[in-house]
Amino acid sequence: MKAIISLGGQPLSIERFNSVYENGDYIIGVDSGCQFLYNQNIMPDLILGDFDSIEKSLLSYYKSQNIPIKIFPVIKNETDGELGFIEGSKIANELLIIGTGGLSEIDHFLGNVFLLTRYPNATIVLEEEWINVLEKGKHMVNKEKGDSISFLPLESTHLILIGFDYDGNIKTEVGHIITLRNRIKEFEAKIEILEGKMLLIQGKK
Repeated sequence: MKAIISLGGQPLSIERFNSVYENGDYIIGVDSGCQFLYNQNIMPDLILGDFDSIEKSLLSYYKSQNIPIKIFPVIKNETDGELGFIEGSKIANELLIIGTGGLSEIDHFLGNVFLLTRYPNATIVLEEEWINVLEKGKHMVNKEKGDSISFLPLESTHLILIGFDYDGNIKTEVGHIITLRNRIKEFEAKIEILEGKMLLIQGKK
């Protein structure tokens, strides 16, 4: 099962949302991320958060619709966004994270990106990009998500790239950007991570 987790940052267009949504997906609204769902007439399966940034009338509406609600204290160790990751992982084996924040909330955005290192089954979906973590092993990517692709090392990493404009057997470190802004040549390309962990950013540029 796939879960789509709507956070309270910069929302997707409805066209972008529809491109990743499939019937049967489990929808979680997180605090003010519920507003996007409400505005687009998307009924969540669960809403959660401390609800310090949501209109009381919206919370009352979901109560009237018998939507399951999990309320957390304002003062807590996790952000509402992380609680969304946690709850989604209990239900689904794939998480799509939307509304992760933008330049106006760069701390939340980067925090959600770093959460990917703990939830490798999660992908952040932006309007034109996808962000996820690649761990040790063999991976395939294709142009369905765009042909522009960047890799950022999260630790000392040794990887092999085949099928890109810039192929190679590469060793890189945190803070090095030699693997930034590559491109898939044909429809499909191969990545093998021999050691380490990489952040993958893919889209159309």
